[in-house]
Order: sequence, then C-alpha cells, then structure tokens
Amino acid sequence: MYDLNILPIHLSQGRNLPGSISMQAFAPPRRTDRSRSEDILILSIAFSPEDDIPADVRQKWVSHLSQTFFKTSGSVTSALRGLIETLNLTILERNIR
Repeated sequence: MYDLNILPIHLSQGRNLPGSISMQAFAPPRRTDRSRSEDILILSIAFSPEDDIPADVRQKWVSHLSQTFFKTSGSVTSALRGLIETLNLTILERNIR
C-alpha cells in the first residue's frame, strides 16, 4: 500500500543510544473491531537508560498496547486515548512496585 521508511535516532550528549527505543508496526489482527479493520498502527516508545526496562517487558507492553488499540471501537482518537490510558496505568503500576 505505502512505502514508509522510519529511521529512529536517539541521541544523548551527541552519542547514539541503540536499543532504547521500541518501535513496531501492526496490521489489524483477524478478529478486530470493524472500525479498526483498515488501520495500521505504528508505535514508538523511548525509555531513558535509567529506566532499565528489559526488552521482553517492552515487547509485551507494545504488544498489549496494539491489542488495546485494535479492540477499541469508535474513532481513531478514542482508540488512541484508550492506548495511552493503558500505557499510563502500566507505567504507574511499575513505578509503584
């Protein structure tokens, strides 16, 4: 459909910090809300090195966020709002622990 090239660059004090950004693109799963059936979601989440969140945990978060987006009915704005609320709760729970 489209060609999209995304090259994330994350610099700190002039140095590239590879691995600090989780980026993934998602097509709609088979069982998705009708209003999301044509949407494509690209998520990019950047963490500071002090956060020390393992790659497998970041991957679980991104996967869960995509599921939240595609299961939400209504406008794209409401689906993104649900995604952000889920992310905020996930980070809050982690910070409380």
